[in-house]
Amino acid sequence: MHIRLGVLDVGSNTVHLLIVDAHRGGRPTPMSSTKSVLRLAEQMDSRHAVTEKGQRQLVEAVNRSAELAKEAGCAELLAFVTSAIREATNADQVLKRVWEETGVQLTVLSGADEGRLTFLAMRRWHGWGLGASSASTSAAGLSSWPSAETRSQRWWSRSRLARDG
Repeated sequence: MHIRLGVLDVGSNTVHLLIVDAHRGGRPTPMSSTKSVLRLAEQMDSRHAVTEKGQRQLVEAVNRSAELAKEAGCAELLAFVTSAIREATNADQVLKRVWEETGVQLTVLSGADEGRLTFLAMRRWHGWGLGASSASTSAAGLSSWPSAETRSQRWWSRSRLARDG
């Protein structure tokens, strides 16, 4: 038996939706991967707040990703943001707006969690023999985060996919 999951990684430059079939005790099977360029890091004002334009683009990207996850039959959507939002001076406002307009709750990864996930992703893709040049790719491994299912259960019942069924 498996469950189809959507993993949404909102980074400084791209929004990456990875859809996987997860099997208890086994490796997730990637079903599709969709990336869109957002360049959120370039949508900051002089106070390091996400601009109105950046917020609109983020809402649109998250909404598109949620629709794709729903169309793919995802039972859950695990959505994460990294440094661009984490370091924005208006992060709380941006997260609230995304929630209100899309029904998707974005989980802010701490710098430590982001680093840990990058390591786990690279180890999963390349094994223990990681070289210095391997550290440039990270997003695909989010689906292997052991506590992702547990974290999602805290908010999933409120999310858009759960509401719209």
